[in-house]
Amino acid sequence: MPDLALVSVKHRAGFAYVIGHLPDGEELPLCRLRYSGSASIWGFAIYGASHDDYEESCLPTGNLSGPPEQALDTRLRPLPRRPHRLGHTPMN
Repeated sequence: MPDLALVSVKHRAGFAYVIGHLPDGEELPLCRLRYSGSASIWGFAIYGASHDDYEESCLPTGNLSGPPEQALDTRLRPLPRRPHRLGHTPMN
């Protein structure tokens, strides 16, 4: 995840769309939270750039919904680096 200058939220119907803003002004959709009738429990979907849509996702607890803070922590934490395959030289 690149360094973000700002994270903003746009609301539409029962959804909250979380957007990351890069220092150069570019916007990156990050995730969508779905209101479930409770301010403390929200559904969670990660934005997929390859399909330009949102895919329902599990939180680290294995649940499909939970506190919004948990969803944001899940999406904004750095992803682990993949180990290189033996004999494979990474491209720069």
